[in-house]
Amino acid sequence: MKKGLNYNNKEKKNLVSSPLQDRENCSKVKRRTKRKVLSWISVGSSFIIFILLGVLTFHFIQISNLNKEIAYQEQKIEDLKKTKLTFSGTIDGIKGSSTIKSEAKYKLGMVYPQDDQIVYIEVDDEEEDKRVNDNVFLSPVISVLKLFHGE
Repeated sequence: MKKGLNYNNKEKKNLVSSPLQDRENCSKVKRRTKRKVLSWISVGSSFIIFILLGVLTFHFIQISNLNKEIAYQEQKIEDLKKTKLTFSGTIDGIKGSSTIKSEAKYKLGMVYPQDDQIVYIEVDDEEEDKRVNDNVFLSPVISVLKLFHGE
């Protein structure tokens, strides 16, 4: 036997490689690397698509809620317009002179004054002074004015 390295045939084949085997090994490594890169790209793309779908769903929910709110407010506006029309019709009926006249005659028992009827209104100065003296704010001002005037 030869001294030195002892290899059997199988081990020799593994140690010595042919250019064809190198190419096959290199292409296998490239394929594995390419598969890993493609798998990471597909995972990243899936994640980005998932995030985008979530954002779009969130915005769609917000838009649908705003549309519901708009529809509710429009319905409310229509109801208020109907109420306004009802009240304006009622007010127009109340403001009419014939309505006021009939209310005064029948509900309050009022009658038109006759031609010979005269109404006197008496104005009492003392009563006016009493109202001024009862007023807390005007009373001091009037008393100062009376001092200067000489009363």
